[in-house]
Amino acid sequence: GSALSPWANPFKGLRAVFSGARALRLVYSFSAMALIEAHTGEPFGAFLQSLQAGLPWSDVPRVFWFGLQQFQPEITLAEAELRAGELGVLETVTLVAEAFGAAFPAVKADSAEAGGADAGP
Repeated sequence: GSALSPWANPFKGLRAVFSGARALRLVYSFSAMALIEAHTGEPFGAFLQSLQAGLPWSDVPRVFWFGLQQFQPEITLAEAELRAGELGVLETVTLVAEAFGAAFPAVKADSAEAGGADAGP
């Protein structure tokens, strides 16, 4: 499930991801923000604004991977895609949306008020 981790939570928005026998940490830290900027070629704020229209399905595994890099830098994109597949589309999108919503609550509130098309709660 997507319950909060029992670990100490030094990062706002930290989520536990249980895939197979391994517990992973998902968080959108400064490192993840830099990876997202490098991937999109835009400032992170522009990416957050684009989330109101929903994250393209093709970007979900990559953005999931970016969120894993802070605590599991050894995980490759291919492994993150495999883990996302094991979790399923709905669970992966929900975890990403929850982590972003917790790390950036103003974006979540703005998206809800605007009736954003994001797949998360």
